[in-house]
Amino acid sequence: MHLNFLALAAIPRVLRNPLPTQQHKRRKRSLSRDCICLAILYTAIYFALSPMVAMPLYKLLLFPADRKEYSAVIAYPIKQLHDQLGVVTEEFYFSTPDEHKLYARYFVRPGAKKVFLVSHGNGGNIDHAVGLAAALLCCDASVFTYDYEGYGKSDGTPGLKASIADGVAAYDCLTHRFGYQPKDIILYGASLGTAITMQISRVRPAKAIVLQSGFSSLLNVGKEALLWLSLYPPSWFDGFENGDNSRVVARPHAPLLILHGDADLTCKVHHAIDLYKAAREPKRLVILHGCGHIFGIDNPGAMEFLKAIKQFIDSLK
Repeated sequence: MHLNFLALAAIPRVLRNPLPTQQHKRRKRSLSRDCICLAILYTAIYFALSPMVAMPLYKLLLFPADRKEYSAVIAYPIKQLHDQLGVVTEEFYFSTPDEHKLYARYFVRPGAKKVFLVSHGNGGNIDHAVGLAAALLCCDASVFTYDYEGYGKSDGTPGLKASIADGVAAYDCLTHRFGYQPKDIILYGASLGTAITMQISRVRPAKAIVLQSGFSSLLNVGKEALLWLSLYPPSWFDGFENGDNSRVVARPHAPLLILHGDADLTCKVHHAIDLYKAAREPKRLVILHGCGHIFGIDNPGAMEFLKAIKQFIDSLK
């Protein structure tokens, strides 16, 4: 009897009770409902965050348009440029083909023949580009800065396609209003402005191109910042193809200088390396040690930055 009891105890419980109890059935039904609810929730989140649905949110993150004025902050640096270099600063509006009014600041270096057309990044506005302009003015060139639609004093709504059109309009302002020839224009893009600059270069000729703190593609850098974007196919990102710098530099282009800080945490230095590898000749890559995402006369590595720019400009002569 004792042996029979032990043998019975050794039989798995599921075999001794082959039919599930009502409690087991309820648990299975509850588990199935939970799985279905989770699947519905995750699917809803997936589509809610997809570019097809949440693109207005991503545009807001990509173009945090700054409409503030910093005239009190930049007044002294602009005065120094006038006193030390004789720079005359002109501020005015120019129009885009669709009649938007864009605000521009033009730094005229006496005797300079070349001009930098600066397309700034997605943060701040042209007031934040005064430090960069000061550095470029030290390279015996004038500097033309402008604000995209929705930025600073410019009207309109910010967006990638709109900003590209703004950049082309700025180029045309240089040629039509101030009489510059393509051989005198150097396209300069910083951060997001590198995409604007490369798109300008596709439709307008220039002496040279400088890409600073740029990216191989807007989609790649976006996926690094927002990891869940990797879950979506590239075809869902309408318009982002205009931010594919690697594809543009692979075509014939003007002499190209790629500048990037190895301490850039916003756009990692590997983007500059990838961009350089994809680019056709003539090209040059300069990695600035200790420099972050922002460049200018008042930022770390300013002297190394100026040296790289001057050497590049001299090589164009």
